[in-house]
Amino acid sequence: MTTSKLIVEHVLDHAEAHPDKVFLSQPLGGGQVADYSWAQVLDQARRMAAHLQGRGLPPGAKVAILSKNCAHFFMAELAIWLGGYTTVAIFPTETGETVRFVLDHSEASLLFVGKLDTWDQQRPSLPPGLPCIAFPLAPRSALKEFEHWDDLAAAATPLGGRPTRGADDLAMLIYTSGSTGRPKGAMVNFGSLTRAA
Repeated sequence: MTTSKLIVEHVLDHAEAHPDKVFLSQPLGGGQVADYSWAQVLDQARRMAAHLQGRGLPPGAKVAILSKNCAHFFMAELAIWLGGYTTVAIFPTETGETVRFVLDHSEASLLFVGKLDTWDQQRPSLPPGLPCIAFPLAPRSALKEFEHWDDLAAAATPLGGRPTRGADDLAMLIYTSGSTGRPKGAMVNFGSLTRAA
C-alpha cells in the first residue's frame, strides 16, 4: 500500500474540512430534492454505526444492502465501515432466489432495505428472522414491516472518535449477477478499495 490513509480516513478528513458542503442530493419526486451535507451524512452514519454496535454484531460481521442507488445507501455503507463491519451489496434487480443465496452465502447478519422496484418478488425469499432496517425510500410494505432508519438514527448517540480500518480488513463482498449460474463473491479489502478510489 503506497498511501497511509484508507478510504474511511479520507471520508472523515473531507467531512471535517467541508462540513457544510453538500455531499449527497436525493430526488424525492414531485420536483423535491433533499440535500445532505458532509456533516449530516457523517452524523447519520455515526448514529447507525452506533446502533449496529448496540445490536451486538461481532467485528467484521456482514451487513447487506438491497437498494437502488440513493443517499441512504452511501450512509449505510459508511455506517457499516465505521462500525467495523463488511458490506454485502446486492443488485436491486436480483430475483428472490439470488437474494436468498447471497444472504445465506455471505452469512449476512442484517439487511438494509432501500429503494426497490421488485421488492414484492424479493421479500418472500428473505431468511426467516433476518433483522431488517428500512431506508426512508423503501417500499411501503417494507416500511410497515421493518424498523425505520430515521427512528433508529434519531434514538442513537453518534459513534465518536475516528474509527479506523486496516488495509487488509474486508470492506465489501461484491457478488456477480448470477446470470450464468450461482453468483460468485469477490472479497475486496480496504487497501484495494482505496487504491481503486
